[in-house]
Amino acid sequence: MNHNHNASAYTLLLTIHSHLTEKFRVPAHTQDSYRRTIIYILPFYNHSPSLHELLRKSIPLRNEVCHFRSISHSDLMLLERLGKGLGLYPKPAAHYKSPSY
Repeated sequence: MNHNHNASAYTLLLTIHSHLTEKFRVPAHTQDSYRRTIIYILPFYNHSPSLHELLRKSIPLRNEVCHFRSISHSDLMLLERLGKGLGLYPKPAAHYKSPSY
């Protein structure tokens, strides 16, 4: 088991879950389940097929992580793409070009 991947994935999943429950005011009876939270918010992402798909794929990954099963590097990258797609990470600053005189 790659503990580092799983630890990182667990942190990402908590961040994603927290962000979504706050952003969409997920009802309390739904918040206690990652799967139910994702199912609740999926209709808000119908306009973005790629985010919709990443959200859907994150459910079995959450189960793998929370049941202490090893995940792959590509699984971790999927969660990172999801976090970026949800706007959880600042976008890199554009390189500053000094004006030419």
